[in-house]
Amino acid sequence: MLAKKSRTDQEDVGQEEEDATMKALNDIQEEFGALQKSFSKDIFDLQKQHALKKKPLIEKRKECIKNIDGFWATVLQNHQSLTDLCSDEDVFNALRSLEDISITYGDSPKISVTLHFHFKENEYFSDRVLTKTMTMEDDGWKVQGSQINWKAGKDLTAENDGHAGKKRSQPESFSIFSWFGDEEDNEVFELLKDEVIDNAITLYFDDDEQGDEGEEGDEDDDGEEDGDSEEDGE
Repeated sequence: MLAKKSRTDQEDVGQEEEDATMKALNDIQEEFGALQKSFSKDIFDLQKQHALKKKPLIEKRKECIKNIDGFWATVLQNHQSLTDLCSDEDVFNALRSLEDISITYGDSPKISVTLHFHFKENEYFSDRVLTKTMTMEDDGWKVQGSQINWKAGKDLTAENDGHAGKKRSQPESFSIFSWFGDEEDNEVFELLKDEVIDNAITLYFDDDEQGDEGEEGDEDDDGEEDGDSEEDGE
């Protein structure tokens, strides 16, 4: 007759089975992670190829807008998800010196995507180019931005403007310049990369189109009011 297993033996077997199951699950998750990383690499390669195809159009656009004052400031402000980052008057004025936003793709030593913000000389900071980079690490994408070299009393991310006892009017929300120092927010990066750069012309004219619609609406309202007045007069 077979001897019954003791409770201790049963517990050991149960623990071994649980450990084996946990290991199998971990192995499966690692395979999922490897597939996701491979998928991200495939997307990266496609975006890199697509960027080369877009380059002639980007150069044409750059030439056409060089005499439009505040083109990119208007583009950013007109994007409904970015407008709050540019709403402060000083922030918008600083953005008026933004001449171009470009993107580059790197794959050595690690896959990375970098946004380049090209500025002309301005009263706020000495940098001519600010960058924000997303790099693919083993545990996901990491972001890192430029440290801005603010001119004396012009730091738009600081509470004090550099003059004793005088406070600068602060942005009501997180600003585009604060974003350069934020290493957690990937959303703004993705919006700029996927929605702003290619659609800059549409975004630039978007406010005018809304304004035209608003004026038409006002005219219609005025017409209705005039009609009502005439009827009242009768």
